[in-house]
Amino acid sequence: MALPASGAIRMGADIGVELGNTATSMISIGATAPRTLAGVPSGAIRVAADFYGKSSSQSFTITTNQQELNLRTYLLANGWNGASQALVTINPSVYIWSDSISTAALTITGSFPGGVQITNNGYIIGRGGNGGLSYQQNSDTSVKIGQSGGPAISLGVNATIINNSGAYIAGGGGGGGSGGYYSPFVNSWAGSGGGGAGGGTGGFTEILSIYAGGSGGAVGASGSNGSNTGPGGYEGAGGGGGRILPGTGGQGGFYGAGNEGYGRGGGAGGGGGRGSWDGKSGTPPYGVGGTGGSAGNVGENSIVDIDNVGSDFDQGGNGGGGGGWGASGGTGTQGILGPSPGATWAGGSGGKAIALNGNSATTSGSGTTYGAIS
Repeated sequence: MALPASGAIRMGADIGVELGNTATSMISIGATAPRTLAGVPSGAIRVAADFYGKSSSQSFTITTNQQELNLRTYLLANGWNGASQALVTINPSVYIWSDSISTAALTITGSFPGGVQITNNGYIIGRGGNGGLSYQQNSDTSVKIGQSGGPAISLGVNATIINNSGAYIAGGGGGGGSGGYYSPFVNSWAGSGGGGAGGGTGGFTEILSIYAGGSGGAVGASGSNGSNTGPGGYEGAGGGGGRILPGTGGQGGFYGAGNEGYGRGGGAGGGGGRGSWDGKSGTPPYGVGGTGGSAGNVGENSIVDIDNVGSDFDQGGNGGGGGGWGASGGTGTQGILGPSPGATWAGGSGGKAIALNGNSATTSGSGTTYGAIS
């Protein structure tokens, strides 16, 4: 609480307590903490006049969406003195978000001498990983593995975080793994992975041309569907991950007469594309891309039949679904006619809700958290 605005001010019972000491603790008026509280960095300090109404904390309210927010930079630009305890409130319906898996939505680092407390009433969300790609005649397996999601909050100092009811702190979902590639023939027929929750892009499929994966959703919106071509849609790209909380995953691509092999965009994880072709004209489980994870659930693995019995085996491969918030993407699997029948490519791991980086977070509140705190 603030010091009195008039009358006598006691060194220990008023100034000392405001600085977090006991009322009987000794205090030097010229020390750094009292000078910072008084706003007098050097020279004489008037015990009453310079301390009237002063507080050891400053309060700030974030009322508009912020992308990849560095909290210390933001606070200094908005009048923080660089020393007092920072009490920060995020208003309802406000998004603190990231479009980079390597940068958290909210970064709390640098010097906070008085400490920092975040009260979240909105949405703090990491970026989802992109789905694995399906390249024709490409042996680079790294591009076929789903990309990992990014963190919602990254700490460089200790912090207190209150996540109130109706609010969310969510790491990005991992991208789904690719269905591989199919090099012996002209067409690759290999579906790609769905994008993870938090705006992950669905993986594209390269055949004679590139069939684009679905784009990630804007804040509060679903991702878009992947594209495809071919009879029954057997050359499908992954759907994009959305930025809806809690969000529903997009359906994976499947065999059908209406070019339905593309992965659907999701409010959370995007669906994996279907790249396999088989003799069946029926419905799943033959040739199915994984459905994206809803809320904090993992993306589904693709289904591929490689028994080479009758006419139901899958010649290409199918992509895994993108992970829901803070969850891993599903596994993609190659079909019978690729260079490694039955080979799999894993989905990316889910992003952390709070990346501690060796620091501590004191957490409370009944809001929802998706992803690890570690």
